[in-house]
Amino acid sequence: MSPRIVESRSPKPLAAASHARLAAVLARGKELHDIVNSPVVAAAVGSVDALPAVPRIYLELRDLTSRPETGAAEIAQAVASDPVLSLKLLQLVNSVGFGMRRRVASVQQAVSLLGMEQIKALVLTSQVFSNAAKCRVQGFSLDQFQDCAMRVGRLAQGFMASRGIGAEAFTAGLLIDIGKLVLAMAQPDAYTAVLLRLAESGEDVEVVEREVLGVSHSEAGAYLLWQWGLPISTVECVAFHHRAELMRQGPYELVAAAHAADALYDIIACGDPESRLNLQLLERAGVIGELPKWREQVSEALS
Repeated sequence: MSPRIVESRSPKPLAAASHARLAAVLARGKELHDIVNSPVVAAAVGSVDALPAVPRIYLELRDLTSRPETGAAEIAQAVASDPVLSLKLLQLVNSVGFGMRRRVASVQQAVSLLGMEQIKALVLTSQVFSNAAKCRVQGFSLDQFQDCAMRVGRLAQGFMASRGIGAEAFTAGLLIDIGKLVLAMAQPDAYTAVLLRLAESGEDVEVVEREVLGVSHSEAGAYLLWQWGLPISTVECVAFHHRAELMRQGPYELVAAAHAADALYDIIACGDPESRLNLQLLERAGVIGELPKWREQVSEALS
């Protein structure tokens, strides 16, 4: 029996989003507006009651970091108020994929070492990873996915560190494939069919996802992050990291860093073809000259 999209009983409405925010996303391009305002995407990802809600702690951290007087101690106290979240965050920070040279033993130490923006990004992902722990999809490893997300986030951060947007690049790289988890949680049987077909055919992942599910993981991830209120630049990176040609205007550096980290990791670690790398995007972003150095960084991170 072929997999089908289960209609959402309670799709997440976008009516609560401000007109100003919708106008801003439309100004970035009709394609992005259509994704975050799509009933088809809402039906595909909203069919499970466990669709992750933005963590309460993340909202609190966002409020705290908007105040100039907020210090690391207040950030650590907010995270530490949720013991389960604290444990998950420390597990992520100490994962092999994150690549810390020494073990991080406390939330306070994590905040001091990583900074507020990285902590906020890890709080977001810890929520999704925790929700996905019970997801049973044949051929899908949450541990592998988590490890890859940590590595891609750190690589993207390194690529953009000298340009002053390392923290934003970390968040974009960390969340770039979050839509795969969303779709796997929403439609485990259908996503199992996607993975089985990919293993047999080697086809493009987004082509198979659209044929089986009606949407891609890029669209599902962008939809979730829009619901969470993340910056438009991050939503854009997730939406277009496989189809950067749909981005109508710059700046392109952030999506180039996230895309390159994701693609180079798959090329070097998994043997994916060089065609995974969008050289036109790197050219448009003005970072094509960085490619040899980026390859070296990925190889070193994997050694």
